[in-house]
Amino acid sequence: MSQDFSNFYYDPSRQGFDTNLWKVVSGAPAVVAPNLVINNAAIIYYGDLFRCDMTLNLNIPTVPIAGASRFFGLSQINKGCYMAFVIDGAVFKAVVFDANGNTNSTVITFEPTWANDFVDYKITWDGAFASFYVDGTLKARFDDISVPNFPLSPYIANANVDAVKLNNMQIMSAQTYI
Repeated sequence: MSQDFSNFYYDPSRQGFDTNLWKVVSGAPAVVAPNLVINNAAIIYYGDLFRCDMTLNLNIPTVPIAGASRFFGLSQINKGCYMAFVIDGAVFKAVVFDANGNTNSTVITFEPTWANDFVDYKITWDGAFASFYVDGTLKARFDDISVPNFPLSPYIANANVDAVKLNNMQIMSAQTYI
């Protein structure tokens, strides 16, 4: 039996903010060439993924500080499940949350050199496990019941008034892409 996998690349300098690809959850994201700027806004990709490697090349403008609220990763809003990098105040962490309320997280030290620079934030998801990488270095791995087992979509939220910039998104080896 053959297994087909999907791969795709999103580049806002090429594709702009295409509302056929992204849904605005809140705010007013905009392309400020060459990046997609998420400023006090949230967006979710229309494509549903199951098991994949997702890399978001993002510029987070500051180290996490009190009052900061940022979320970037994979989510299914309707079921309330996700796997994502989360900045909650001064804490940066990798979090998994399934639809039954099971959750797990690992605090990650946010390196000052990551602030105001483009960094690859990668989630490798193989159904039973999720691994989180920052610039190619493994920062967290989960392999328990908290890892969602539902199709998820790329999701980026920045509740702050500063600009999180998306340079590109790469999806590799998606088992399912709808």
